[in-house]
Amino acid sequence: MFNKGDSNSFGWRLKNWWNTNMTPWTEKVVFKLHPVTVQLGAYFFVGIAALLTYLYGTFLVIPEVLTDYPPLLLTSLQILTTILLLGVYSNLYLVRKRKSTIEGRLLLQPVVKPMSSNVSSMDVDCQLREKARHLGQHFTPTPFGEDHNWHICGTCEVFVPPRTWHCHVCNTCILRRDHHCVFTACCIGEENQCNFLGLLLYLGLGTTLSSGFSFVYFVYWKEMSIWWYFLRLFVMMYTIIFDFSAIQLLATVSTFGQAASWGVFWYYIVLAFKGQTASDAHRKVSRTSAGASSISYENMRNFLGPYPLLRIVWPFCKPIRADYGQPNVQKEELDRKGL
Repeated sequence: MFNKGDSNSFGWRLKNWWNTNMTPWTEKVVFKLHPVTVQLGAYFFVGIAALLTYLYGTFLVIPEVLTDYPPLLLTSLQILTTILLLGVYSNLYLVRKRKSTIEGRLLLQPVVKPMSSNVSSMDVDCQLREKARHLGQHFTPTPFGEDHNWHICGTCEVFVPPRTWHCHVCNTCILRRDHHCVFTACCIGEENQCNFLGLLLYLGLGTTLSSGFSFVYFVYWKEMSIWWYFLRLFVMMYTIIFDFSAIQLLATVSTFGQAASWGVFWYYIVLAFKGQTASDAHRKVSRTSAGASSISYENMRNFLGPYPLLRIVWPFCKPIRADYGQPNVQKEELDRKGL
């Protein structure tokens, strides 16, 4: 082994040669893409993959498999696949259109009840301590904590509600921010959470249907061995190099897309039943509603709004916007909480 402390060792000389001769060259040839460009590419990839899978299943696989079946069955399946594609595209569009940013929203800044002039020195000390406690809560650098604690965003320089935090890709604060999704090129938050779940649901249903017809097409129609079929699915490089076909490639994409879509969907459904965002779950912050169990439909209602399952299935439900202005709360209660 080389002695790191010896500047004349072969390892150090090799490192110095690389830094002198190779590093400037590698820095010149590195092709850097802006993060937004990469995310938009992923966004269009989802849309194009969904369209290709739809065309592959609806117009190639289904008609060939159902040659000897009644035409009504073929028409029904084509209508079903079209509905699934429209569900994917509707949610893919709305998840970007419905942005959960603080821009254009009425947000009340926290205030502290003023001290009365006719109080004793001890009362003044108590009120000063109360004021300091409120300011300490409201100037906390993290948005996670008690639900009545607002905090200040140092980048946006405004007070924002609990569960709101800044996204440096979107360059703004996101209300009830869950995460920044690469495949939708936007943040998932208060207004587009249902559309995000709907997108995962329709992707899962579409890829499952496509995978099922792929299995029928290759195993029962083409009489391929089941083991050979799954080997071709999971060893994608073999398929691309030695036995490339558009149908086989799209079958592989459908299978992997099915596993990814359902896995992420059920993860977020469980979080919805807990009333949590992914950020809450990561920081182990409980969001159980009063009187409800840790996993309950009531938590989901408070999280996604009334009729949450319908709102996931139907993309065009009006988004629920929390009233952060709180006009119905008594001023004394606001002062007491520091809001």
